[in-house]
Amino acid sequence: MTLIGIIGIDVIFAVALLLAASCLGYLVYVTIRERSELRSSPATDRAVLEVARTGGKPLKSLRPSAVRHHHVSPTS
Repeated sequence: MTLIGIIGIDVIFAVALLLAASCLGYLVYVTIRERSELRSSPATDRAVLEVARTGGKPLKSLRPSAVRHHHVSPTS
């Protein structure tokens, strides 16, 4: 191989290594951010309370007949 070919392979390897490290760092950042959002989310708190209220058993059916609907009639 020529010197230019060896340098080219080294440069491509360095760029690929930098790209892989950047992707890994981004995935770690997104994971940490998502976990912090889930911990502070009120929807998660409501879901935990609902499971605790039903005796630790999650709902098995999400059919409209199994879900309570709150209808609000408009006042005129």
